[in-house]
Amino acid sequence: MYRSFTLLGIAASLAGIACGDNTSRALEIVFASPVNGQTLGPADGTVSGNDLLVDVCGTVGETGAGVTVNVVVDGGAALSATLSGTSWCRNAVSLSSGAHTIIGNGASSMT
Repeated sequence: MYRSFTLLGIAASLAGIACGDNTSRALEIVFASPVNGQTLGPADGTVSGNDLLVDVCGTVGETGAGVTVNVVVDGGAALSATLSGTSWCRNAVSLSSGAHTIIGNGASSMT
């Protein structure tokens, strides 16, 4: 049985970077996959019951121990992504059949 998983919107939330001198700048978050508007199917992830497990990945404009990226699907709980240099990925994000909005939130603290 083929199920369609359409991504309605993918957005990055730019969080400030708090520094010792009380200045801040935007943290850039870019999605690499899946892409906005993409219709996903079984070839794009792993089918688990009625859900599709997909990796949500991208890049971030800062590196270091204080950088964090979270993925939020349809306003649910924040899911922590794994970072490696400027790349990030949240593996096995569960999507039910239908349309979804995925948001990436990031933050960085400078020491």
